[in-house]
Amino acid sequence: MITPKQVQGTPIKDAMPIVLLCTLCLVTYCRVFDVPFIFDDFAIVKKNPFIRDFGNFFQRQKALETFAAHPYVLTDTLNNFLTRPLSYLTFAINYHFHGIAVAGYHLVNIIIHTLNVLAVYALARVTARILDMGRALSADEVAFQEAVKIAFVTAALFAVHPLMTNSVTYITHRMTSLVALFYLTSLLVYVYGVICHQQVKKTALYALSFLLCCAAMLTKENAFTLPLMIVVYDTLFLQGALKQRIIRLTPFVLTMVIIPCNVMMLPKAGGLVPGNALISALNIVNFKQFSSWEYLLTQFRAVAFYISLLLKPTQLSLEHKFRVSHSLGDIDVVMSLALHLALFGYGSYLVWSSHKKSTHTVSNGLAGFGIIWFYGTLMVESSIIPLNVMVAEYRTYLPSFGFFLFIVCQVGRAIEKIFAHNNTANLKYLFWLPILCLLMTLTIRRNEVWRKPDELWIKTIYLYPTLARAYANLADHYIRTGALQNAIEVYRLSIKEMPAQPVLHYELGNVYLLSKQYDLAITELQRAIIMQPDMGKAYTSLSKAYVFTGRFEQAVESSKMADRLKR
Repeated sequence: MITPKQVQGTPIKDAMPIVLLCTLCLVTYCRVFDVPFIFDDFAIVKKNPFIRDFGNFFQRQKALETFAAHPYVLTDTLNNFLTRPLSYLTFAINYHFHGIAVAGYHLVNIIIHTLNVLAVYALARVTARILDMGRALSADEVAFQEAVKIAFVTAALFAVHPLMTNSVTYITHRMTSLVALFYLTSLLVYVYGVICHQQVKKTALYALSFLLCCAAMLTKENAFTLPLMIVVYDTLFLQGALKQRIIRLTPFVLTMVIIPCNVMMLPKAGGLVPGNALISALNIVNFKQFSSWEYLLTQFRAVAFYISLLLKPTQLSLEHKFRVSHSLGDIDVVMSLALHLALFGYGSYLVWSSHKKSTHTVSNGLAGFGIIWFYGTLMVESSIIPLNVMVAEYRTYLPSFGFFLFIVCQVGRAIEKIFAHNNTANLKYLFWLPILCLLMTLTIRRNEVWRKPDELWIKTIYLYPTLARAYANLADHYIRTGALQNAIEVYRLSIKEMPAQPVLHYELGNVYLLSKQYDLAITELQRAIIMQPDMGKAYTSLSKAYVFTGRFEQAVESSKMADRLKR
């Protein structure tokens, strides 16, 4: 039986990597403390009434009834309060101490990310040592140093990769990094509990792992796969008879009912959530737009896109415009599916080969586990449940640990083969030094973009000129800062790129209203109505414009039309 002592080093040896990893996180994210609220931050944090009183978490039904009609409570805001209470609780704690000062929120996000980096390091290291002990059956200093190096490089990549900024710098996506923290630590503590010999400590670790698993389920829905990953890890790397495994794993599997139960609580809000409760709770779009099958086909390409961003993080964007795939005959779908089958098949082979007790047991086992982790942790958001966004960078946060682990091990093996007759013990890790420096530089530069919301959206528009929401958010930023003429120019550009979108004429008309250019507002609003006659909100704005220009009869007619369309 492997013991905790056999997977640990001396205090000094343990401390140095931890200090270095914490330093990497601090240096990489030291400039984000003044990044302003962006996009969903306004609804989820700045204007969210649920987080302004801790009592809301103990009287949820009362809070729902109180804030259901609140102007800033969107459907997602309401649903997340019900299904992700721990995420909201951290925002409530921030609000209690910091109000709407962003620095405190960013500090918490950086701390969570740093803890995740340390959890990645610990999990990779303990897994490497378990694999090595299974082969060598004795503690070996060289093998220990190898495990530390693999784990350190993996954690360092996780710490400084620019793709992580979407989950660290963006305040709202704390939900992603927080669930990752519970996910990683639950598995890590479970592993130490299983290999522990002291019964009292073993029981305490097991209980803590179970509580962390439950916490993950109350943080974000992608925690649904955590019990499955614990089962996979236990099966692949830990010891125990079948009956013993069933006993210790069953409570974790049972936690999978937490998320469905939270979802089914939504109708109890007294009809406050419009439409199908399950669809709303999971942020699922209207199924008329595309089917589960179409979403799955598109996700084959989306996951391949995530891999490309992990390998070459130069086309980052707060939002991505991603076309929907409709047929398995789509060549991009076929090629993406082939890539995933090849990677998963190769990963499974590596795990299988790690049981041969060969010289490459550790690297094979880690690399194979990395691939299984990558695809396993993507299953909720990249499968058959059609979410309202096809591609989102934050979805790579937790899965990236597995991908980095796979890459580190495979690159090490490749360098060993290329320099077979030389000492490659240090070379295969020195190889990562310039890459880590480059990634850190890219992340720091990306964080500079996050500090300027207008630049963030301008870069998004540059990548996706027909992404309407990017124009809307850039214009909103200019409106909030009083730069109305800039907002007008943004909507003019959007109409030039997307002339068939009536909502853009409607938005431009509203900006003209704010800037008191009433005749121009009337022109744009009338265009919106011609293009979409049932746009009731356009009639409402048009009525206001008529009032300001003294055309009261036309204002009354427009108002009546708006009322008729609301019925």
